[in-house]
Amino acid sequence: MAACDTSMLFLEPWSTDRGNPYYRTDPDEGYDVKNFEWLPYKVKVQDARANMSKFNLDDNGFAFQADSSSGATEIIEAFEQNDDDKVRELYYPHVARLIKRATGASEVLVFNHTVRRRNPSVGLFGGGKGGQQPASTVHCDQTSTGAMRRVKQYLGDQAEEKLKGRCMIVNVWRPIKGPVQDWPLAMMDGTSAAPSHLHPTDLWKKQFDFLGQTMNISHSEDQRWYYLSNHSVDEVTFIKIWDSGENVPAKLCPHSAFEDPSTPEGAPLRESVEARALVFY
Repeated sequence: MAACDTSMLFLEPWSTDRGNPYYRTDPDEGYDVKNFEWLPYKVKVQDARANMSKFNLDDNGFAFQADSSSGATEIIEAFEQNDDDKVRELYYPHVARLIKRATGASEVLVFNHTVRRRNPSVGLFGGGKGGQQPASTVHCDQTSTGAMRRVKQYLGDQAEEKLKGRCMIVNVWRPIKGPVQDWPLAMMDGTSAAPSHLHPTDLWKKQFDFLGQTMNISHSEDQRWYYLSNHSVDEVTFIKIWDSGENVPAKLCPHSAFEDPSTPEGAPLRESVEARALVFY
């Protein structure tokens, strides 16, 4: 299995006596945006292409699947035009079907999506709607606290009943144009993410308007990383964000885009979409 050496941004070494890391949007005067730093660490990322069928959401936290029906002209046009209504109409049902086939779930609710188009001129964290940059810090989108908020936000009065069974949040990632050579997506095997590596990070607005929680990750040499080389438009990557199931080896999948040193000069800049879904059994 081929590999590449790269660098990724992780949460600085963190002690629990400092409380939770936090990130604040639109901070009021006198309030910090964040109380932590991201630090670069060297990482070896294995190419999963030759063994892509061996990975699954329960054992690894991520999986790959061919999807030759993804290139429908109307769907591609909807992404190119940033037509969110058309994306929700055409692409969300498609994603729900993919997840059901991959997981055996009884119900899937796709609740939002993000289109990313890399633009070196705006930096790692710039870009507006339809042009956000590849997520370049190692993270997982939700903690249990954040995930519960999502379930209650989208299910309302049905949330309590749904939470009695197994629930997950799964992201479905794919290129809009491919194959991807520029800033591909890497996934950490969820079983190599020890509890001591996982740091719930509070999301605030203004002063202390609580928006939810994301998961930042500290670095360890024991973590195992994979990516799918030359990821095509007709393939998807499933990424597990949260899982309420008991006795599941991989409860989540930290992930990040990374700069591949083998990217050929002049390679098309990465364009991709991730759709996020609540998954119920």
